[in-house]
Amino acid sequence: MALTQREASLLEELLDVQGTAVAKYRWYAEQVTEDGTRKLIEQVADTGKETFAQLLEQLGKGGGGGWR
Repeated sequence: MALTQREASLLEELLDVQGTAVAKYRWYAEQVTEDGTRKLIEQVADTGKETFAQLLEQLGKGGGGGWR
């Protein structure tokens, strides 16, 4: 089933937001000195990256290897 122009536009916007969120979490993890907190933030970033890759796959754009 093909996406409408509006749906495709909204998904592209979601990809931008998701990529930005992951980049922020990675930055936050670099700033934290406590190991447990850093690991937790990195896990959140990893989950976000997986979501990003799944969205790309659904759009037929391959994996998420070449982003942030």
